Amino acid sequence: MFDMLRKWLSNKDSKRRQFAALALLLGSGLGLLASFVLSIEALTLAKNSHAALNCDLNSVISCSAVANHWSATLLGFPNSFIGMMTLPVMVTIAVALLAGAKFPKWFM
Repeated sequence: MFDMLRKWLSNKDSKRRQFAALALLLGSGLGLLASFVLSIEALTLAKNSHAALNCDLNSVISCSAVANHWSATLLGFPNSFIGMMTLPVMVTIAVALLAGAKFPKWFM
């Protein structure tokens, strides 16, 4: 699958590259926004472990139960902090692709 994606992205067709860069920008931008929101929720839970979060819909669909699980802080800090560190890199790559940057073959 990754080979097919790499061939598709390395194609000389500029429309295809722009579409892929826009999709990357949209996806990484939404992921960054979600990371910010989840980080705020994680800090709220750190203050009060019984706090009701915005993403709690009912007793069945409750993200606070997931956020209190041990796997939500796998490295000792909330996993959403990793998204806040890595997703700006993806946004930068998408903007560079939209600006016409040509990356080496090993990068893509």
